[in-house]
Amino acid sequence: MKLHFSRKTWYFLLLAAAALGMADGFAMLFSQDYSFLELFAFGACGLAALFLAAEKAPDAAEDAVRLKPHAAQKANPQSGIYFGCFVALLVSYILFGGHAAMRLTVFWPVFVLAEYRRGAKVQQQLRLLVFIEILQAAALLCVNAGLTGFGILATVFWILTCTARGWAALSLYKGRMEPAE
Repeated sequence: MKLHFSRKTWYFLLLAAAALGMADGFAMLFSQDYSFLELFAFGACGLAALFLAAEKAPDAAEDAVRLKPHAAQKANPQSGIYFGCFVALLVSYILFGGHAAMRLTVFWPVFVLAEYRRGAKVQQQLRLLVFIEILQAAALLCVNAGLTGFGILATVFWILTCTARGWAALSLYKGRMEPAE
């Protein structure tokens, strides 16, 4: 059995990560602790970023096999950005711990920005994502500062953030790329 992994595979992992975060948010609304789902979301995002960083440039890989079967393949020019996304994810885990790592990270906006620059049609998703990530982080910081009345708001913003992340991941999964200029 031979497995074939493509960009859609890694985009699906991101979609699953957004769904896991949303499930955690809905559980918080009902006073349940499903924070372990955020750890799975963290792992899915990390795997997607690392595998996208390791992906070879598509035209170079085909040319190398066709022309010289043992020729070295060119690295993907976007590899550094994807690896930077992975590092941002790890830094958020170190700084904020396992529970808040997915809530206070710049991984998603930077990742979607990288895909937008690659040619994906995700401009509206990126705008919404940046806006709701800022609101969600501000509400979460207010909760951590001890301000009353922000708990439910932070949870609702977390669900909305996961919705925006899911929309971006679904758009990447279903979308087609425009040629880079």
